[in-house]
Amino acid sequence: MFPRIDAEKLSPKTGGLLVSACLIVRNEEQNLPRCLSSIQPLVDEIVAEDTGSTDGTVEILKAFGARVRHTKWSGDFALHRNNVLEMAKGRYGLIIDGDEEIVETNLEETRHHLMHSVLPPILLVRELLLYPGGKAISVLAPRIIDLSYGFRFIHPIHEQLNVTDAAALLCNVRMVHHGYTSEQGLIEKERRNLAIAKSMPAGDIHGLHCQARSAMALRSWVELMDACGQIISSGAPPMLVAEACALGAAGAFNSSNREMLDKFLEKGRSVAPESPDIRYVELLGAAQRYLNILESGDSDTPGDFLRPWLFWHGRDAVKALIDVLAGVRQVVIADKGNMMDDRASEGKREQE
Repeated sequence: MFPRIDAEKLSPKTGGLLVSACLIVRNEEQNLPRCLSSIQPLVDEIVAEDTGSTDGTVEILKAFGARVRHTKWSGDFALHRNNVLEMAKGRYGLIIDGDEEIVETNLEETRHHLMHSVLPPILLVRELLLYPGGKAISVLAPRIIDLSYGFRFIHPIHEQLNVTDAAALLCNVRMVHHGYTSEQGLIEKERRNLAIAKSMPAGDIHGLHCQARSAMALRSWVELMDACGQIISSGAPPMLVAEACALGAAGAFNSSNREMLDKFLEKGRSVAPESPDIRYVELLGAAQRYLNILESGDSDTPGDFLRPWLFWHGRDAVKALIDVLAGVRQVVIADKGNMMDDRASEGKREQE
């Protein structure tokens, strides 16, 4: 457990401030007004590190009364996060980005608990991540931290707090992240993330994990399988090994590498036999193998067999099934009766 810093030592710095909003920004003029307006009822100050904006980002921050520090982008998110924490004068730090906002939250209630309740040093928020095509994922993220504990961020990409055993509590704050809604913007971010992850020391488990996630998003299957293989052989925690098996298997499936698919799935079943991700890719692989068998003997007319098949499915039906499982094709239940209408969605097969 992190030792708590004596509150007496903080009094000259805090000046009675309860919450500091802590941001790192660059060229966020389109998003910042929404973000800063949403946090105003919660925070007492806004501190930000700008890493080279060429638009109106800094002017918007100053219009909201923010203290802004200017620095050159280092390629290390944790470094810039920690710089902003050093600027903060509040008891608590709200970690938020310019493309995020707080929604559907009674912030008066939040402030009341921050002032009067006995709370752990880390508060989790519910955050909705928006993706292209209307997709959304809900996550729990540590976004309000008690600055008197001296927490800092580690890892240059997908940075995390340097803590393994501090208590945390889910609070009432809800956030929405808008930064992934652009398909092209998402690709550019993943390319950036992949480059940063590759710059990390060889064999670094966190770096390999970030490489795998970005390679998956960029559909770089060989790179994905390589990173996942290194994670599995590195002695990583079982949870990361299980995820590496699922991601590696997805890469093998998409590159039609049956040998690697079998290896990743076998390891995944041994580490996490109840993992839905492992079973999902296993199901895709089984369907693809079934299709291969059909293609070796299927035809428009079954023909004559010495020993007829017990079941018969045409190739088109199995291909449609694989597309549905992989998210390429949607199945819609008709309003009347039990008729089903399959509608192909745009884009290529995508493993999620």
